[in-house]
Amino acid sequence: MAAGRHGRTAVLPSFIWKGLERMKKISIRITDQQYEFLESLVASGDYANISEVIREALRLFMNRKKKEIRELIGDEIKWMGENV
Repeated sequence: MAAGRHGRTAVLPSFIWKGLERMKKISIRITDQQYEFLESLVASGDYANISEVIREALRLFMNRKKKEIRELIGDEIKWMGENV
């Protein structure tokens, strides 16, 4: 449940809660050039913040790796974090 205006409690449909997964906070080291690139994507208005850029890049990377593995073994793979 989520608190709404005036202290009321709203019940959100399950399809909304499914997208509100808990996120982990991590720290990474990147080059100045990489950071400037990330900042430029945010400045362009395509992303709200650097975290969104990183999450999209990670989703794309995960999809590519899953495709590579499926092509190698030919089976459907059940991945943890499928909604990432």
